[in-house]
Amino acid sequence: MDKYVSIHLFMSSYLLDTTLAHATGESVNSKMEQTADGSWTYRMASSGEMEHALRAGHNLMLQVLGRQNEHFGYGLEDLLVPRIEAYRKIWSGRDSTVGAQGAE
Repeated sequence: MDKYVSIHLFMSSYLLDTTLAHATGESVNSKMEQTADGSWTYRMASSGEMEHALRAGHNLMLQVLGRQNEHFGYGLEDLLVPRIEAYRKIWSGRDSTVGAQGAE
């Protein structure tokens, strides 16, 4: 895994999610939306955040398993490749910043 992929995974799967999970200005602002009449309301729906977390977790698991397979020489490519292809199929066409080498 190259340095860019590592930084990208860290940013999209940990740092941004941690910022939104804690009581920060960013987390509050990310949930505010302006209504048609110009007033502000708190957006209760968080399906986008949930999808991002699920996709990030799926990607990270594949990355970890791939790195362990490489490092320890388990020879599990025949098990990992179909799972990476399934990841691509499941998440293709969805807008996300979670992509990474191997899985995306």
